[in-house]
Amino acid sequence: MTKETSMENVNLSIWAKVEKTDPSAISPMFLADGTNLSAINHNYQIKRATELFGPCGAGWGYNVIDASIIDGAKEGDVQTKVSSVQIEFWYKHNNEVCRFSHFGQTPFIFLNKDKEVKTDEDAHKKSLTDAINKSLSMLGFSADIYGQGKSDGVGDQPAAIEEDEITKNIKACKNVDELSALWKKLTQEQMKQYAKIKDARKADLGVA
Repeated sequence: MTKETSMENVNLSIWAKVEKTDPSAISPMFLADGTNLSAINHNYQIKRATELFGPCGAGWGYNVIDASIIDGAKEGDVQTKVSSVQIEFWYKHNNEVCRFSHFGQTPFIFLNKDKEVKTDEDAHKKSLTDAINKSLSMLGFSADIYGQGKSDGVGDQPAAIEEDEITKNIKACKNVDELSALWKKLTQEQMKQYAKIKDARKADLGVA
């Protein structure tokens, strides 16, 4: 082993421990416009950080530098707004405290798919979650997901991914009977994972 290779392995010591994501922590989701999404469970990421560094506030943590509302795109007469949160993220490594900053953003005032004006009262909380998850991604957390462009790490606002087979089958159901028959073939874990997608398809079929 060369000195260069050895140093590379040392530099990737954290990355190697956290780059793989438990599939059970990944959930398919949809935005209001029907976009297919993937989200990594936030509590799962927090637990992994705690396992590696220690309790939040002792082995790792963050300080909110700024939380503000900024203008987004203008939709007709509606001025959309975006919640933006900047944090200083820190963690202990090799008896040193390491620090860097990152941002999180989520919609605050926006139009849904029916062009209705909506306000998210939890926007700052979601932006904070976004900032924490993105900070953890800088250390390699869930690099197998980020590296494939499957998610930006936000539990409430993930990025678009290719539909999996079950999602395609649910969306292909032409009536409630087909949907019910398909649903009975799923495991309890799959039912939990795809519940929102099933409900969205039921709504499309005009069923409450």
